[in-house]
This record gives sequence, structure tokens and C-alpha cells, in this order.
Amino acid sequence: MRYTALLFAAARAGALGLVFVGSSVSADNEQFAWISKHDRGIQCEREGVAVKEMEKELTGSGIEVFCGAKVGFVVAAVCKGPTGTDNVYAIRSRDLPRAQALGFGVFPNDGRYGHPSPICTPIGKP
Repeated sequence: MRYTALLFAAARAGALGLVFVGSSVSADNEQFAWISKHDRGIQCEREGVAVKEMEKELTGSGIEVFCGAKVGFVVAAVCKGPTGTDNVYAIRSRDLPRAQALGFGVFPNDGRYGHPSPICTPIGKP
């Protein structure tokens, strides 16, 4: 599995209370959805969970991951506050309800919040 470089963005859709479905179609007509989850990092205290480590939450539940990346968002600098870093993954659209049950949210992978689009490129089955 390949991972893209660390990417930064200017705002977090979840912080604004917005939900957007990001999806695309691969060459073999596979429908993908982008999901994200805060990496649980706390400023001044601990680093967040690595992309590969959090991916195990998905794969352990039978959800195939096609690519993943870290995305940072602007947050107030304050000790004990969240880092503003999410782990983002491309999965099959049909697996979206199962990922949401694990606490992942839909990630808008269209560049509207300043991050490059796409965050990562699904490269086929690992």
C-alpha cells in the first residue's frame, strides 16, 4: 500500500459542522469514498496515531483501504487542545456505513478547504 506525503489545509469541514460526500470512480468503475478521523493527537502531550496504525481499525473490520494520508488543519495553538490532524483514507463507497460505525466521517476530497485534490489516489487493490 502506498501513502502520500503529509498535506496541510486551511479549515476542517467537521469543525464547521459540514458533511460532504467525496467520491470518484476508478478505471475499473470502482466507486471510492474518502473518510477521515482525528488522529487523537493532543498539543504539548502526545503525537497522533499513525496512518498505518489507524488503518488497522478499518482492515480489522473487513474494510479494504486503497490509500491513506495525514491532513492537517489550522487550529488554535493551546496545550491540551487537539492537534487538528486527521488521517484520511479512500475506501469503497459501499463500505462507508461500516466505516462511519467505527467513528470515521466523510471527508470532502474536492479541494474546497484548501487541501490538494485528491488527497491520495486509489491505486487498486493492495
